[in-house]
Amino acid sequence: MNGREDDDAGLVVLPTPCTAPSYDGWFAMPLQGAIAVASPSASIYARQIADDLGAYGATGWKVVASGGFVTLSIECGLTAGAYRIVCSPETEVRITGGGSEGLRNGVQTFRQILSQTWPMLPRMRMEDEPRFRVRGYMLDVTRGRVPTMAWLRHWVDKLCYYKYNQFQLYFEHTFAYDGMSQVWDGADPITPDQLKELDAYCAARDIELVPAVASFGHQYMALRTTKLRTLGELPEDADRPFSFIERQQHHTFNAGDPRAFATACAMVDDVCAPVNSVQCNIGGDETFDLGRGRSRALARRIGRDELYARWMNAMVAHVRRRDGRVQMWADIALSMPGVMARLPQDVVMLNWDYAPHVNEANVKAIADTGLPQLVCPAVHAWNELIPRVNDAWSNISEMARLGAIHGARGMLVTDWGDFGHINDPRMALPGMIFGSTCAWSPTSDRQETFEAASRLEYGDAHGAIVERMGKVAEQDAWRWEDMVRYLELDDGSGNVNHEVLNTIEGLRDISGAGAALGEARCAYVRMRLANRMPGVIGELKRSLDDLGCALAHAGSRGGTDTSFDDMVNVRLPLALAMEGTLLLNEIGALLASQYVHVDVGDIDARKVADAWSEWSQTYARVWMTVSRRSELWRLQRLFGQVERLLRTMPQ
Repeated sequence: MNGREDDDAGLVVLPTPCTAPSYDGWFAMPLQGAIAVASPSASIYARQIADDLGAYGATGWKVVASGGFVTLSIECGLTAGAYRIVCSPETEVRITGGGSEGLRNGVQTFRQILSQTWPMLPRMRMEDEPRFRVRGYMLDVTRGRVPTMAWLRHWVDKLCYYKYNQFQLYFEHTFAYDGMSQVWDGADPITPDQLKELDAYCAARDIELVPAVASFGHQYMALRTTKLRTLGELPEDADRPFSFIERQQHHTFNAGDPRAFATACAMVDDVCAPVNSVQCNIGGDETFDLGRGRSRALARRIGRDELYARWMNAMVAHVRRRDGRVQMWADIALSMPGVMARLPQDVVMLNWDYAPHVNEANVKAIADTGLPQLVCPAVHAWNELIPRVNDAWSNISEMARLGAIHGARGMLVTDWGDFGHINDPRMALPGMIFGSTCAWSPTSDRQETFEAASRLEYGDAHGAIVERMGKVAEQDAWRWEDMVRYLELDDGSGNVNHEVLNTIEGLRDISGAGAALGEARCAYVRMRLANRMPGVIGELKRSLDDLGCALAHAGSRGGTDTSFDDMVNVRLPLALAMEGTLLLNEIGALLASQYVHVDVGDIDARKVADAWSEWSQTYARVWMTVSRRSELWRLQRLFGQVERLLRTMPQ
């Protein structure tokens, strides 16, 4: 069967190809046949095609060494990540890569096309390669949510599908460090054997698993243990009540204590040992307490810049002694003149900037030193039930553009989970797709990418889901971060927690004035909601309805994870996030009514409390479909505080 008037029929490929493919009609694909591979290592990609065909009902496909309708091969004339696809009745299907990764990339493109056209194939030719050599994704597995191994394997498959070639797991206290059980006790840690298993799974899909370990700051949980508390800058704070906000603020090893450095080295060694990559991300970001506690005298004598440089250079030397290569976050080095000039020239600077409007000066500053850099944007899902997809696109696309201008080696997209990791990992899909397409082609178009992601990932034939998610996020006035800040303004005894109050820009002036808890909470609610309530509730409901209508069409054409299997189902977490977003904003409206005296109409605190209680129970069930129990209990504790708050509100 040949020819159709609509040559490409609106086919989408993600990442968007740098070079537009040519289409010229259609032909039928047989219901059974063979996929030929020249190398046993390519068999996994042949099986991906065969499994997809089996899911469409064509179960008679097998993998052979030669003579297949589909042929996978390597051609040395292409660059490592490049591929070529030729489909026609005469040549059948030929997928060629410049190396194993290039072949993988070509297979993923073919799978995406097949998902939209089977049982037909377009007569086509496509040849493409990525702009950035390194296209990485970093997943936070430490701030409350530790994924199951099944979910991690599924996510690696997803990263493969969108052509990522590096994956980082970020650890603070959630790895089973040898001899440090106090650090990870109760956190459901990832074990060395599990990390080794995941490394092999990644390698088989041409993804490098790079360990990311906090080795200087971000040691909040470790420094609260009886064994390690004396190694921090502020050991006197070890017994303060747990706080999600303080976990992000006070957490730095004492740079003047050799025991602290030895402990950090042991943590790095433990995480690096199970993986084959020679690379290690040693962290080094946000060392807020450096030189302000136990190392104050040393910092006064030699300077905080020197104190930081000594620690980081010593850690670089430690990793290099086992022939390792170092990545480190760039924020502190950028803020301290002279630090980067002291670093070895092969240290890769991880230049993170999560603002929708990126600071080009930092990208240029690193480029001017000659140090290699990865630009590091974010999926903008942390502290959110529904991610801020518009901010994610602005941030990711701009970082990719600036990285290309200033010669960055690649891009590492970050996926954080601050304040208990309330964000379901499936909600990061839009940002993950933005990252893959911008790292492949930094000039990718926003609207084209939003529509393609909606169609290919969610099966939304109208291409609307991602855009409507962004609309909801823009109208989300009272977010999880706001709820946590409101609750944690209470130090546990009915007084103001000044450590929390001082993190809220715009309220620091009342901290020194000795504000009472009610005054501080009133000021916060007024600052966040006075100009948005109650009108935002009606706007939010309309946007949620629009998103719900788009979700109802999910899977009507394609879609990779639109089944009702608990783990891969994208409908369930999105529906849960929609309900939770409305409830949080109704809670915000009730607080605005209490503190700012706005009229919130018929929102009833008791009914909202009942709905919140039911939502919280469903949230816990959905959490367990992709995550270990880990620190779910911390979120449940706050959920309970919210419910009690609602039930004690005046009628």
